[in-house]
Amino acid sequence: MPERPKSSQPAASPAVSPVTSSVEVGGAGCLIRLAWMLAGPAALAICFVEIAQDQGLSSADAIFWIVAGIMAWLKRVDIMKMHGRTADGRPANWKKYLMILAGVCLALWAVAHAIAWYRG
Repeated sequence: MPERPKSSQPAASPAVSPVTSSVEVGGAGCLIRLAWMLAGPAALAICFVEIAQDQGLSSADAIFWIVAGIMAWLKRVDIMKMHGRTADGRPANWKKYLMILAGVCLALWAVAHAIAWYRG
């Protein structure tokens, strides 16, 4: 078998993960993440449809904003107690999440009411 030519450069080191600490997240942490990632947005979508069907304020409006608040609180618990991280491994930023959540929820709520108003 022929020998490979030796390179003057050192061998490349394996990629290092940006996550520096390994934190085990139990069942509670998994449920918290599922709640703010899946159940919360699903509940907001259901409220969006309900709001868009009726003009004026209704219980769906209150539930919409309660769900948004619960999502923000669950994200805070995820970050503070479960050491939540972003998809690329960096520590999560609750203030950034809160601002994005508030903006998206406000836009969705306004669009739902605009649809209800347009439908008359």
